[in-house]
Amino acid sequence: MKKYFSQNRYFFLLVLLLLPLFYINVKGSHDWGDDFAQYFIQARNILEHRPQTDNGLVFDRQTGEYALQSYPVGFPLILASGWLCFGNTVTISSLIISVFLFAFGIVAFLYFRKYFNDAVSVLLTLVIIYNPFTIGFKKEILSDIPFSFFLLLGIMLYRSERKNLWHYIITGIVWGFALSVRGIGATLFLATGFLMLQRIFLSAGKSEEKTTLFPEIKKNGIVALSALGFYLLLNSILFPVPSTGILKFYGDAIRGESFGRWMLLNLDYYYEVYLNFFATLGGNYQWISTVTKFILLALIPLGIALSWSRKIGFDDWLFLAYILVLFVYPYLGGGFRFLFPILPFLLKYIFSTFNILFNRLNFNATVPAVIFLLIIILQYAPGMIDQVNSMDVAEQGPQEEPARKAFEFINQLPAESVVVFLKPRALSYYSGRRAAYVTRNIRPEELPALFSRLNAHYFLVCNENEEVNDVLLKNFIAENKDHVSRVWQNSYFELYSDLK
Repeated sequence: MKKYFSQNRYFFLLVLLLLPLFYINVKGSHDWGDDFAQYFIQARNILEHRPQTDNGLVFDRQTGEYALQSYPVGFPLILASGWLCFGNTVTISSLIISVFLFAFGIVAFLYFRKYFNDAVSVLLTLVIIYNPFTIGFKKEILSDIPFSFFLLLGIMLYRSERKNLWHYIITGIVWGFALSVRGIGATLFLATGFLMLQRIFLSAGKSEEKTTLFPEIKKNGIVALSALGFYLLLNSILFPVPSTGILKFYGDAIRGESFGRWMLLNLDYYYEVYLNFFATLGGNYQWISTVTKFILLALIPLGIALSWSRKIGFDDWLFLAYILVLFVYPYLGGGFRFLFPILPFLLKYIFSTFNILFNRLNFNATVPAVIFLLIIILQYAPGMIDQVNSMDVAEQGPQEEPARKAFEFINQLPAESVVVFLKPRALSYYSGRRAAYVTRNIRPEELPALFSRLNAHYFLVCNENEEVNDVLLKNFIAENKDHVSRVWQNSYFELYSDLK
């Protein structure tokens, strides 16, 4: 037993270092980013045996859908499982995110340990987990952190030396769940395709190598069929989600777009996002952060080149597939959370290069790597202190008293009422009334006809929080003051109606 603990002392040290995640930024309030409300709605629907598309949102056929009818069911199912045991509160949901960030840290350590010694692997894990941006993002009840866990776990299982049927099936189930949490989990299948093409190309003309392809084909077939079968079980049989609607929504988003143009825009955008992730010091010490973040940037292309020149593995193909999907998709609002699942791969490239460069100088790379990682972690201190100090401050969002009172009043409106609000999913979840949103590309003179088509007669505006300040809707109310009247207000919100 003593030998076991001695051999795994770094693992147990990491477990202890990750335990504060169950305290830091576990909050009972959420901000106005209402993606979380969509997940809450779907989790509620699971527990109450409602259809996943029962979200209370009203769409207009002419202007199109401004949100998905429903996300894949993976993350709502995770939330519903926690709610079933402990209740449907924001605090419980925040703890669920903490569980998955903790689990992601453990799997990241196991991943790094395949390339580095235990000390470096622990520090690399902490560089991801305790970055102030990660800890700040932990307050958001979104699917990115659970997805990161299932994606990395799926890679680890796929790369395992085990070659039995049940291991392949379990790997496929993890892949299917990753796909059920976020659609970009499909990059696991793309990576498999790239890997098989690589194997076929390398075996061309070599009959002795062709025979090794058959076990690979069998493995990939079982994993893929298990993954797709599990995905369909969750999203088509147990909790039906309109997959064609998801494909249409994203298809509409990319229709007519230039992938070349968006690749350049995304390259510039994620370049800044990556640098900002490591820009952790300001003031007189900003130069330290500047030096470290550009070292962390400069070593990426060199690390990729050196890694791929030796041997391209499954995780390398996954990284390539993920980057391709991320860079061609026309959306510049994801921030670092879209990069978060591939941070382990980026750090692997960076510190593999670190090792190679120092080894060529006949110098053990462990000491400089540890020193460099400790410098990065020490830079996190001011941001982490700010995160801890702000924990007692409630988030400005749907749980605030003025918002709660507004939703209580809206709940008393007739059941068929449609309320227009900048955050329609939050309004739908917390008020129990149908909600609509005004897309930003509509002309002001088109609004009366739009509201008529939506059968929307109520308009909620906020005067105290810029995040929910709908200038377009306020201008409509001001320009139609003879046709709308205020029916309710408090210190933050005003509710208007065009009903006489």
